[in-house]
Amino acid sequence: MDSFWDSCTYEVHLASYYNMFIQKYVYIDGSLRNSCELVLPQIGYVRIGIDNAPFPHLIRGVLERIRATVNYS
Repeated sequence: MDSFWDSCTYEVHLASYYNMFIQKYVYIDGSLRNSCELVLPQIGYVRIGIDNAPFPHLIRGVLERIRATVNYS
């Protein structure tokens, strides 16, 4: 009986599982790949800037009032 794993002989990162021997999460690769690659945390998208803040319109309003009251001379 063919399985998905058997049909994906050289595929990489089909799934992940907890390896009890090394006590870490590793990837399951295709049936003809002999690897034990650790699953590392992915670097997420870092949200920066006013547009990604909780209240961007409020922050812009405060900044505009500050700019209007500051003496730049």
